[in-house]
Amino acid sequence: MAVAASNMINAEEILTEVGEDFLSCSICKDRYNNPKILPCHHTFCQECLIGLATQSENNTLTCPTCGSKCQYRGERNLKPNIFMISLLGQVPKKKKEVRVVPNRCEHCEENQVSYICTDCDSDQYCCKSCSKAHTKLKFTRSHRVLPIDEFKVLKIKNPASFHPINYCSMHTTNELHYYCNTCNVAICLECTVIDHRVPQHSHRNLKDVVKDCTTDLEKMVAKLKDKASEAEKNEMSARDTCKLVKALCEQETGKVQRKADEIEQILKRKSEDSIQSVKIEETQLVGALSAEYNKQAERQECLASDLEIKHGHLSSMCSYVEMLMHCGNPIHILKMENPTKYYANKILTVETNPKIHYEVMEFQSMGNNSIKLGVLRSDTEISLCSVTGVPTQLQKGDHANILIRAKDREGKQVISRQEVQAQVLKPNGSWVDGRVVNNNDGTYNLMLTGQSDGIYQVKMTIGQQPIPRTPVQIPVKKGLVKIIGKEGTLDGQFQHPCGIAINKHGNYVAADGNNCRVQIIDGNGNCKKVLKFTKFERSFIPFDIAISNDDKYFMTDAGNNQIVVSDENGKVFRCFGQKELRDPCGIAISPLDGAVYVTEWDRNIEKSDKEGHCIKKFKQNGEFIKVMGNYGNGRGQFKGPYFISIDCQGMMFVTEYINDRIQVFSSDNRPLYFFGRPGKDGGAVHGPRGIAIDRNRYIYVCDCTNRIHKFDSGGRFIAFADGDLSGLDHPVGLALTNDTPSKVVVADKKNNCIQSIRSVNVHC
Repeated sequence: MAVAASNMINAEEILTEVGEDFLSCSICKDRYNNPKILPCHHTFCQECLIGLATQSENNTLTCPTCGSKCQYRGERNLKPNIFMISLLGQVPKKKKEVRVVPNRCEHCEENQVSYICTDCDSDQYCCKSCSKAHTKLKFTRSHRVLPIDEFKVLKIKNPASFHPINYCSMHTTNELHYYCNTCNVAICLECTVIDHRVPQHSHRNLKDVVKDCTTDLEKMVAKLKDKASEAEKNEMSARDTCKLVKALCEQETGKVQRKADEIEQILKRKSEDSIQSVKIEETQLVGALSAEYNKQAERQECLASDLEIKHGHLSSMCSYVEMLMHCGNPIHILKMENPTKYYANKILTVETNPKIHYEVMEFQSMGNNSIKLGVLRSDTEISLCSVTGVPTQLQKGDHANILIRAKDREGKQVISRQEVQAQVLKPNGSWVDGRVVNNNDGTYNLMLTGQSDGIYQVKMTIGQQPIPRTPVQIPVKKGLVKIIGKEGTLDGQFQHPCGIAINKHGNYVAADGNNCRVQIIDGNGNCKKVLKFTKFERSFIPFDIAISNDDKYFMTDAGNNQIVVSDENGKVFRCFGQKELRDPCGIAISPLDGAVYVTEWDRNIEKSDKEGHCIKKFKQNGEFIKVMGNYGNGRGQFKGPYFISIDCQGMMFVTEYINDRIQVFSSDNRPLYFFGRPGKDGGAVHGPRGIAIDRNRYIYVCDCTNRIHKFDSGGRFIAFADGDLSGLDHPVGLALTNDTPSKVVVADKKNNCIQSIRSVNVHC
């Protein structure tokens, strides 16, 4: 058995409890033979430990009592348990002390017993006369002879005083009465003047040193007891919590089953399929409840077991220190002081006051009018809950759809038991409750409308606890322009954006050219996805984007002179055009036959180069169809074809950067007319770039004047669509949102951002 016993009250009880169990090795079950102590402070026979080491791997000793591991470096490095060695020889003698006191002197066998010799092997009882004779005999003159009453008091208060006298190893007839602080060793009087002379050495009375040591050990015992009590208390708390969790599981499972029985009774006269679907839902709900609560119960049981082990270690250490103080002689105590303090302090650092908590998962019925049973609601971990979709800016009258995600302590999305709330502080200083919609999947939508310009502050809470990174402030601007992004390489930042498109979700898909990527940004400026393609021969440099009816992204890659086709997650389906394209620019897909049109214009060669100004037509599978146009300024000819847009009737509109015009083709690719002229006034376009067409077939074009022109389908100038507020600097790509009224979305190259502009009619 390892050195571990229950807590002792006084010395007499300690002596009574020191029996064979305490003195027996837990491996061989016999009394300790050459006891050795491990770093964890548990003791075993030397031979038992050697046998244990030979059976282990890598010379690692695993304590059979606590499971602690230590390195075995041979029997010479096994430390002897000096205290246990001493105790093994003393316990039999001390056990005899408890025997009945005889009435007659054991020497003369006549007089009444009144004294006892504590140094004789059999603890001799004698009368007063014989006690005097006992102290005068040559062989017993050094024995301690005490009155029986005094002995009984000392036996309880200070059993250590009955240890054999400790003699100096150098001067064998001298008792040890002093302690050398310099050498940390007990010495005799003769040592103080020979080997440990002052001033080189400083001395103290041995009793004073032991007294100080014992005081420290008593404080250590008090700490160990408090720590053990804490561990025991929390162990019981963990076990009670485990029972509570199991009871909650039964309670919520019962609710599900009762609701299922209720619905099945209603559906009895209907189809078996409906009843079967209820049974399936019941099984799923009960299974989810059982899995969650079993996991929590297991966690509490593990915690309780861990605390039980820690409580045992603390109690064992406490008992050991108490035994050392009560039964150890001064030399034993001093030798064991430092290692005892070391291991006691080490065990005092273990966690015995963990946070004991549990999460409730409860069943919520859908009500009497639904054939669905209901949903499971759980406690949330507020630090893991999140808010997304917060706009950096709103235009007056716009809506923001903020998404709240509730998560449990494991990071799993859950329907919250606690109420999810929002409060909005409007620019006029009034508070209003936000309308939060529960999606019954762990997400909640908060709709916010920018009714007036100014700062809106939004508080969002779950169970009245603020969600991390809230409250948020949302500026609502009275003007027409919303700026998204800035210069940089982080998500949501840009380096010379070019083409832009709107996907089925209403997000902006922007060609972030100098960052060699395509970014998908929502209308509030939050980056939803970044598409990077790194497996091509040269860097992927996107210029423009078109999205097919089946949501495939067709991107012109100026770095590799090709078209890259992927989904919205960046999965590449194909690449084509490497043989046909020299410098692809704009791209569009016909809504009629799905044909892909790509403008080609090498902006780095002389304008007179007649090979670099055309449109090339492909099928979506990459099959090349034909070349349209050549260099020139006539119908069907191009100078600097830049961007393309195709309306709902299949008519194609092409901006020509050098010709300062927009050329129009029929759905069968016949050139029809062109419009625009050089200049900076209304109706004139100077170096046109991006182009987009709305559902009413109005045409929007941006150009080098940093304006957005609005034309009808016949090319008649309507107005400037951007007013005077946009501050555009080198607008390139242009797209229109799907909402009503549409917003004009522009890739602002020099400002390294995207501008969302509420379309207005400002006449020149």
